[in-house]
Amino acid sequence: MEPAIKKIVETYMRLGNRRAIEDLLMHRRRLSIDLSGRRGYDVSRPMAQIDEEIKIISDALQLLEPPGRTSATASLVTPALTIVGLAAS
Repeated sequence: MEPAIKKIVETYMRLGNRRAIEDLLMHRRRLSIDLSGRRGYDVSRPMAQIDEEIKIISDALQLLEPPGRTSATASLVTPALTIVGLAAS
């Protein structure tokens, strides 16, 4: 599954879709929590795979701009401040 998650993450990065990457990360974390709560089963292999996928996804998020600093949101800050009257004169 690792090559598949890499391709998915690469596509989202190319599109600049941080939200989708964050959703992938949250999903993998929920899977990890769910698996770690299982008793009576050897979940070491799926846990290792999920941990590797979490690492891949986390690394991708670090390469993207932090939330609030994208070009789309940065262009909205100045006009919003001007409308409210908070912009420097």
